[in-house]
Amino acid sequence: MLVVVTHRITATMLLQEFDKDIGFKECREMTNPDVYLVKIQQGVHQVKRIWSSPVSPVEQVCQ
Repeated sequence: MLVVVTHRITATMLLQEFDKDIGFKECREMTNPDVYLVKIQQGVHQVKRIWSSPVSPVEQVCQ
């Protein structure tokens, strides 16, 4: 098991190594904290967002 704690842009760049469809939209939707699961089985990569903060930082500022 590997746990990585990092900033939004760095996390996006790392996740793009496993899923080329991850981009600006996913980067903007990331919350703090946020948790992604990366499964690698027989050379196949699967990225899944498994948990996120109930309120995004943008929503916290706007309230």
